[in-house]
Amino acid sequence: MKKHLHILVCISFILFSQNSIANDNSPLSKKNQSPNGFQMLSSFLITASGNLADGNRVVFAPQFSNAVDGYDAMKMTNPGENFGLFRDNKLLAVEARQPLKAGDTIYYRMSNTVDQTYQLVIVPGDLDGAPVKGTLIDRYANTRTEISLLDTNKVNIGVTSDPDSKANNRLMLVFSQAGPLPIKFSGINAVNEANKCVSINWTVEDETGTDHYEVERSSDGVYYKALNAVNTKYKNLQGGIYSYRDLTPLKSVNFYRIKSYGTDGKVFYSNIAKTTLLQITTGVTIFPNPVKGNTIKLQFNQADKGMYRVMIANTMGQQVLKSSINVNESNYLYNLNMGNSIIPGNYILSLIDQSGSITTQSLIVQ
Repeated sequence: MKKHLHILVCISFILFSQNSIANDNSPLSKKNQSPNGFQMLSSFLITASGNLADGNRVVFAPQFSNAVDGYDAMKMTNPGENFGLFRDNKLLAVEARQPLKAGDTIYYRMSNTVDQTYQLVIVPGDLDGAPVKGTLIDRYANTRTEISLLDTNKVNIGVTSDPDSKANNRLMLVFSQAGPLPIKFSGINAVNEANKCVSINWTVEDETGTDHYEVERSSDGVYYKALNAVNTKYKNLQGGIYSYRDLTPLKSVNFYRIKSYGTDGKVFYSNIAKTTLLQITTGVTIFPNPVKGNTIKLQFNQADKGMYRVMIANTMGQQVLKSSINVNESNYLYNLNMGNSIIPGNYILSLIDQSGSITTQSLIVQ
């Protein structure tokens, strides 16, 4: 029986990948039915030219285990792009596991990708009764995309010359409790401050049914640890803004998210905010951030002397301020007057040194 199921799962994977992806009008994409009666989720990586690069499948049934065993199919890597599943330090083409429940995670693994925009196609099969909802987390793009368990999903995955965009653990699919959220997060950001701490700010629009929050931090965007609990203070439909200051951030990349605890015991998460090293360039810091008023201070400490250029752009990429700074001392404090033309909001400050090197910093104007 075990061998028969293994062969059945592998054969159905091959047939499914050939039929459903090559033709958008396939019966599966219309009726959401798996070819062998199992609940399953199939994922495919499509090249910019529309060709199938690679794919994988997860099959769900009570007779399967979440551990890697004889029901799973190991993945054989190929010279081109590889798109598999990762479980118990094993790379799989087909993963057989218990029925879906809240808290489950599918860990994707990509390799040998090239610079182009791929399309990730995720096709559910007979999962319309699953009591969960899926969220695709892209750790490089810092996005969370809701994945339908009823219809075919298509998500663009941009790969560039940036090595982080080719990280093999870039994508993961997490499942949480289905149903309406007891809270609506409308934004989160993490801002480096001059005193070498990070300010985490998040906004909620509906706090009804929320007991408290927990600020979590991660070094890789996957494994999070709690930093501090924050009590609710609005407790109404309007909501408001919260802030927490991380006084001991990591010296590399910091990922932050907010964990919401409902009065009914349910847990939900905000989007992820990411911040890098606290200095915008060697020996230069900016403060205050968030900015109150119309003046930003740039502190140069043991910096190279010469002409620096400063540009501030809004979230649409439109330049709203441009200035030059002549640094004639190694320790130099410059007050940048933004005038009255910059309205409150989120911006990106870019600093360009005399060699042409560009570094950026998120900026909040209040």
